[in-house]
Amino acid sequence: MSSLCRKTDFENINPYVQISFAGMKGTTSEAWQTYCPKFYEAIIFKEMFPVLCHRVRITIKHRIDSCRTCTVAVHILDTTKISNSGEYGFLPTYGPSFIHFYGSGSVEKNGCSGKCLTAMPLYRGRVLLSLKTEMDDPESSSGIGVETIPAFPIIEKSLWLTEEYLLVGVLYDVCLIDRSRFGSKLISFELSLGNAGNRQFSHTEIELKKRTNFESQSTPRRTGTLDGKYNYVPLGSRKPCLYVRSWWPNLEWRMNNNNNLRYISNFLETKLEKLEALIVVENPIAFEAYNETIRTLKAHCVRYLDALDTSKYESKGGTTKLDRHRISLCRKNIEDVLTRIKINGELPNNNYMRIAMIHAYYYFKKLRNLCDDPQHSLPDVFVWMIAGSKRVAYSRLSAEQIVYSEEATKMGEKCGRRINLFPRNPDDESEPVEYSACKIEAFLWLGNARYAAACWSAIPPGYEIDHGRNVDTFPKYIEYNQFSTFQLRAHIFQGHFDPGMDASGLLDLYIQVVFQGYTASTRMIRQSLDPFWDQTLIFPPIILHGSKEYTKFLPPEVVLQIFQHDLCSMREFCGKCIAVPLVKLTTETYSPPDFPPKLEWYKFQPQKDCTGSVLAAFELIELPLCVFEMEASFPQDYMLEIQVWDFDATTADDLIGVTRIDIENRFYSQHRAHCGIANVYSTTGYNVWRDREKPAQILELLCRKNNLPLPEYGEHEIKIGKQSFPFHAVIEREGEVDREECMALSVLHHWQDFPICGCALVPEHVERRPLFNVKRPGLEQGKLEMWIDMFRIEQFPPKPAVNIAPPIPEEYEVRVIVWNTEDVPLIESQFLTGEKCSDIYVKGWIQYEDYQKTDVHYNSLTGEGNFNWRFVFRITYSKGENVMIVRRRMFIFAKNEIEEKLPCKLHLQVWDSDHFSSDDFIGELTLDLSRMPRGSSNSKNCTLKLLEPQLPTINLFKVSRTKAWWPFMRDIDSGRYVQAGKIEMEIYMLKAIDADNQPAGRGRNPPQNLPPPKRPDTSFSWFRNPWRAFRFVVCRYYRWRIIYCLTCTLFVLLVACGIYAFPGYFVKRLLGA
Repeated sequence: MSSLCRKTDFENINPYVQISFAGMKGTTSEAWQTYCPKFYEAIIFKEMFPVLCHRVRITIKHRIDSCRTCTVAVHILDTTKISNSGEYGFLPTYGPSFIHFYGSGSVEKNGCSGKCLTAMPLYRGRVLLSLKTEMDDPESSSGIGVETIPAFPIIEKSLWLTEEYLLVGVLYDVCLIDRSRFGSKLISFELSLGNAGNRQFSHTEIELKKRTNFESQSTPRRTGTLDGKYNYVPLGSRKPCLYVRSWWPNLEWRMNNNNNLRYISNFLETKLEKLEALIVVENPIAFEAYNETIRTLKAHCVRYLDALDTSKYESKGGTTKLDRHRISLCRKNIEDVLTRIKINGELPNNNYMRIAMIHAYYYFKKLRNLCDDPQHSLPDVFVWMIAGSKRVAYSRLSAEQIVYSEEATKMGEKCGRRINLFPRNPDDESEPVEYSACKIEAFLWLGNARYAAACWSAIPPGYEIDHGRNVDTFPKYIEYNQFSTFQLRAHIFQGHFDPGMDASGLLDLYIQVVFQGYTASTRMIRQSLDPFWDQTLIFPPIILHGSKEYTKFLPPEVVLQIFQHDLCSMREFCGKCIAVPLVKLTTETYSPPDFPPKLEWYKFQPQKDCTGSVLAAFELIELPLCVFEMEASFPQDYMLEIQVWDFDATTADDLIGVTRIDIENRFYSQHRAHCGIANVYSTTGYNVWRDREKPAQILELLCRKNNLPLPEYGEHEIKIGKQSFPFHAVIEREGEVDREECMALSVLHHWQDFPICGCALVPEHVERRPLFNVKRPGLEQGKLEMWIDMFRIEQFPPKPAVNIAPPIPEEYEVRVIVWNTEDVPLIESQFLTGEKCSDIYVKGWIQYEDYQKTDVHYNSLTGEGNFNWRFVFRITYSKGENVMIVRRRMFIFAKNEIEEKLPCKLHLQVWDSDHFSSDDFIGELTLDLSRMPRGSSNSKNCTLKLLEPQLPTINLFKVSRTKAWWPFMRDIDSGRYVQAGKIEMEIYMLKAIDADNQPAGRGRNPPQNLPPPKRPDTSFSWFRNPWRAFRFVVCRYYRWRIIYCLTCTLFVLLVACGIYAFPGYFVKRLLGA
């Protein structure tokens, strides 16, 4: 057992084991002042079968004195996991095998009476235990009870081989450090396997038997900040390497078996998610993807059974009765899956996809239930964060996750790769679940010491180490000599979240993106469950150490955190997720199909009651450096003139405007305007220092020019004579950047503060210069954005030019599907009934020459119109300028086309159709497709407020598709509008090449023809359908009157006939005829 409680009067503890089951407790004898007690005792529980209790509580306790005890650690054995009630069932059994124990803060605080060390989730030790269940003879049994009796000793050497294991960790990035708690403290990290590597509790049975070897703790470092929000540990090119060597029973085959099953189930889970996406979009070849998935699953299962059939697991040491039962259970379950795959066969088409998916989920459930082994193998791995001398946070991983195997399917999913860890607070149980003290990006590897060479192969390349001495030796640091500069671009598009705890059920959300010590946030979207950000967050240039090829293959991960503001305007954490960026190297072309990156849904790990996902894309570009150059000689070439012209094909070009710059004055200006002073001093990347002189040289020249003493560089200040300039900035990658250059640059930024001779130096910037034309004096003709750097030709090497041409306009096809209208004003009266109605149709255009109309929904009595009608427009659009390019001839015989740049607006109008007079205008709607109002998801909330300019908008050229309700409006007075109905539309924006590949017809015509609308029976034209008009209008309103009149007429006719026939009939009766 490990060190459990630190006492002031003695060092060792007095341990014993207590086992609780079915309301009964049994204990071993007590050992005194030892970490390695040996009990050799059996605790027998007698209970009626079947037992309703399924939990066996095993507690390690410490005898403080004759009256007090302390709970050290607790482990719960679930008997349902160590038994089986199926066809091939067995009674609960376990071991002989070690159970690893870990501290529990709540248990220790309640049980230690304040005498123990502050509760922490440390490794507490292990107990070698065996459990078996037997049926007793009821006649000879003494009844329900518990007793402790001596047991035969277990010879541990006969159970398994004890071998050396190697745990290696390399720290690559530490950021998101809580500034309020650790801003001024030295930060270090510790890596441990069980207690091996733990410098606070180093007493272990393993250590006593075999000498451990480790460098488990990093050197304490001060932190800095890059954004003022969080701190980070500046690691530079020297990455701390931590390693621990320790001896443990070789039970790798247990972990390998679990990982193999988890590999198969993870494969199936990933494929099922992709199949669900294909089913949602009704992909016609979804069945082929399903068949391929099942074939691959079958191959994985067959390989797994082959491994079991070799009896390799039975031949390994440490195999228990439970192991043999478990292997048999795994074999039967996998065979059952293969049998069902054979019976179900492959799919010929998509008709039975849903049934097939039910089968696939059954396979997945079977596999997932087999992944966890109730018997322990290696203990868990801990990564501790230490601030000063105090342990402040930890991350805990199971050994299975990072264990190495020569077979990829049996290797831990996090083994030999850089992963993100979020250490939690170990002390305060009231700390919110989402709290993390920092973010660690680390490489972790655990395996048998004989595989040390495989560990070196897995460490990200880009370093140089001489392995000629001993491949088993690990240094304190791994020094990287290869690095590249990258820039992360995070495209955050939109999100979808479930209702939160607000009374409105809505959330005020924003996303925070974290990458290599930098953070960037989107704007907050208020009161929404479907926030639409449509933002690109551009990070500063970042140096990544290692080879470019490895960074391309396994790039560092990006962390997304979602926050909301609650009713008290407090920031509330909702969850986080991990994203992998797409990497572009300078040797690659930024073009399809690889670039730009595709948007993907990232699902957040839920916190509290908030769940959701975000649609985003991430790319990591490597940055080149490019400038323009031209030559000039002073004093004759003192004036730089830049002209902007209008190109004409047949006539002379026209001068638009000119800007002139006296570059000689600028070059010799005391403000040093020939090259702007950069904000930071960088030796690599796109913002590399480009001046001929470095900051220290510039500062020295200024001092000599003004007869000042040369600068003196201290640790935290620069002195020039009696003037002192403090310097407290944290230098990123200090090993690569000269500290004196950064200090000199800081003085240059404040040179205007120097008495008498000080003046402001021109900073690095982009100029925005006005253009003028002598033909239009005093009238500005536009602006030109530019920058100028000037250097002596002999003192600065030329640079290659950069292409800064604007993007070429692209051709798009806009498809507008008009589904329905509602609440359109009724402006006509039916000629027979006087009832209000409208014959509604919608008219739309982007360029009026190509206007299109829907068919007419006749005789709408409620303002509702049903259309299912598609408008199709072709446009040429420039994304860079957000304008539509329209080329047309001014008159028929014009030689050249003129080019107009217009806002790309969709105009829609709703009209009432008339047969004998002009149609009546009802309302209109104009949508700027690059800044569209978002619309409403339902007609009830569709009001004119949706068109208010301060509300969020969407860019259809980025969104590509939107569907919503928008309001029509009508001007009834100058500047006063009223709502004139609502329209439900779906708008698609396709590039012309995509539209040509997937054409769609106008109206309801093919291809992709739309179904006819379901209009009410009263929707018809009375002029074209008189019989229907009679049926649905005349009969509807005058039916009973017509029946009454007909009845009365028939009655009158009958009476008249009677009166007419009565005299003749009466005479006949009198004469007896």
